[in-house]
Amino acid sequence: MSSKKPPADSQYCTTTMPEKPKYRCYFDSPAMAQDTPTVGAAEQKSSFNPVLAGLTSLVIPGVGHLMAGRQSRGLGWFIGTVVFYAISFLLTFAFVGLLLWLLVPFIHLTAGVDAFLQAR
Repeated sequence: MSSKKPPADSQYCTTTMPEKPKYRCYFDSPAMAQDTPTVGAAEQKSSFNPVLAGLTSLVIPGVGHLMAGRQSRGLGWFIGTVVFYAISFLLTFAFVGLLLWLLVPFIHLTAGVDAFLQAR
């Protein structure tokens, strides 16, 4: 790594340790540094109430995650639950789906606990 300062009009990040990526960024002005998002901060935890997130996901899996700022995880829970319900409904006519309906409380409970832990 060189210790030279970048040119006056440039903005770049360099890796300081390959095994644990840490980034050192140089900016022209403090305003530019404030407007630039942190590297790797695609999803950030919000200050949402964890109990409310857990109870919301207990009723509708994934919604508590969405409210707590975990969009991809919330959509995964919601879409996965809807697909599970559709498959269970279709297989109910073959009597196999009746056993799948027994898993519904477990799915809702797991989603609620996960939303609580993610919002914490």
